Amino acid sequence: MGSLTTVEEERGKLSGGGTDISADSAAKDKLTIKRQEIGRNEHLLRQKRKAAQTGVLSLDAVHPAPARPDASRTQAPQSAATAEFAREAGNEMGDETCVITKERETPLPMDSDGKEAASARPSAISLTDYCICVPEIDLHLDCLETLAVFRDNLSAPCLVVKGEADRPAGLLMRDYFHRQLSGRFSAELFYSRPAYSFADKDALVVESSASPSELITRALRRKEEQFYDCVIVIENGKLKGVLTVRDLMALSGRLQERAEEERRLAVEGSCVHVGEMESSLQEAASAAETARAECSRMEQWIDAGSGKLGHVHTSYLRVEERISEQRSQVEELLKNVTEIASLTGEIDGIAATSELLALNASIEAAHAGVHGRGFQVVADEVKNLARHTRLLTASISSLLGAIGDQAARTAELTGAAAGDIGGSAEEIAAAKRLFSSLQTAVSTVEKADEAACRLVRQSADRALEVKGRLLAMSDFTER
Repeated sequence: MGSLTTVEEERGKLSGGGTDISADSAAKDKLTIKRQEIGRNEHLLRQKRKAAQTGVLSLDAVHPAPARPDASRTQAPQSAATAEFAREAGNEMGDETCVITKERETPLPMDSDGKEAASARPSAISLTDYCICVPEIDLHLDCLETLAVFRDNLSAPCLVVKGEADRPAGLLMRDYFHRQLSGRFSAELFYSRPAYSFADKDALVVESSASPSELITRALRRKEEQFYDCVIVIENGKLKGVLTVRDLMALSGRLQERAEEERRLAVEGSCVHVGEMESSLQEAASAAETARAECSRMEQWIDAGSGKLGHVHTSYLRVEERISEQRSQVEELLKNVTEIASLTGEIDGIAATSELLALNASIEAAHAGVHGRGFQVVADEVKNLARHTRLLTASISSLLGAIGDQAARTAELTGAAAGDIGGSAEEIAAAKRLFSSLQTAVSTVEKADEAACRLVRQSADRALEVKGRLLAMSDFTER
């Protein structure tokens, strides 16, 4: 800490060292001009407050350049992260001082196949990267000694008052402190008082591990008189540093850049997923078209098979009709054979009677002697004829018996064949009904597949449209 000065010496510095009335008037005029300038700057800062809340703020508006050099108007030091952000903003925006973040063309990490890893995310933002170090003063340090601390640390925008256990107890902003001590009688009134009386006891204090977005939100919700004050950052209860409004805006810009980067990565990842979905839908549509074609071919095969099965069923019905007719004919044949056998029996009876009559005639001719010889010859012929007739009737009866047996066997086989044909006809009819059901099912499947194919095509078109919109969004984000 530098050497202390007396009240008279400090008063001499404020008044320019003169003791006459003209010198005091000149100093008073300078103080008046200074107060007017401070009032204009405060009015300008109030107008810029809304711009700060929307994330667009002039860096020079946060710390307006003084009209003349003064110890109370020193520029706050910048952290490494804030300086880097200001350089990037200057390079990207040219001569403009408005802080507008832009998507940085940072190459994405590559996977093993040489493709961009869509799941990569920007590194976390730490408050300690934006903190600047400022001096700490004791609770009982008076205003005169505090002025000396400010003079020895011209780049410090503020001082932190430490209390018990070295924890921050208040924040003393340079501009506010100098305004309070710039009055004509401020030296007599305040120099011997503790500077802690001018400190902000309700300054915003955050842990170094706090969320940057939460910090920005809390900083924007501060009262108007505290809006441009520094934010105290602590770590394990000890002072880590402070964040100026410039640092907060740089931090907000980084958060916006990170959000834009995450959105870009999300859009690219969504494009990849939508592209894969589109490919899958195209494959599904192709498979649906193939299945539809196969269903159409199967339907043609079913139609052909059903037609052939119908012809077979018709042929079976015709065969069944013919077998039935044949069975009727065999039954009629058996009936005729029975009638013929009956007639043959009657003929055999007649032949037996004729033979008996011929025998009687031969006996009578023998009794007649010479006169009955002619009649004997006739009787012998009739007897031979009757015997021959009986032999023929016996042969006919035997043949008729064999024919009857064969006809009965034929009728039995015809009946069995008719039963088999009838069963086959029923099975063919069932198969025909099955073919009809199969044809109906295939037709239903074909219609469903056609609807599915149409829906898949529509989904693929929608996926392509979504992909186009995502790409357009990605292009807009990059711009």
